[in-house]
Amino acid sequence: MNRHQQGAGALSDGYTSGVGRVRTGVPGLDEMLGGGFLPQSCNLVEGAPGTGKSTLGLQFVHNGAVLYGEPGIYLTFEQFPQSFYRDARSFGWNLEELEEQGLLRVVMTSPEVGLADLQSVGGQIETLVREMDAKRIVVDSVSRLQTLAPGRSRLRELQYCFI
Repeated sequence: MNRHQQGAGALSDGYTSGVGRVRTGVPGLDEMLGGGFLPQSCNLVEGAPGTGKSTLGLQFVHNGAVLYGEPGIYLTFEQFPQSFYRDARSFGWNLEELEEQGLLRVVMTSPEVGLADLQSVGGQIETLVREMDAKRIVVDSVSRLQTLAPGRSRLRELQYCFI
């Protein structure tokens, strides 16, 4: 059963029975969200620095790959490779192995390059999404993009790039 076939018995594909939610695999969060996120939705996680937003995003793509077999992309403007992979290992997450299996791609770039790529038709990120059939995408952080694309309507356009 794939993400478009919803209904009873869809639990094995990472969705709650009859509801069609995308499970995060985060203990307690799926229950609070009524089974998970809505399919093909863009969700903003907001909070002060150090509250776990990046960790939650990484856990979402990690669990998608490990628990549900859903490929994911983690696009970051915030972290350097050494600290990013080290932090993931501290949670017991082997990102390098998931990348080798084609279940995860970590893209580290500047906000300027990322924004230009997202705005171009057939950019590298769009190509990567199609090639790996990515089901989960995390952008860390949207606030860095927002400084380059001021205005709510511009930010909304960027969100639609991922849906």
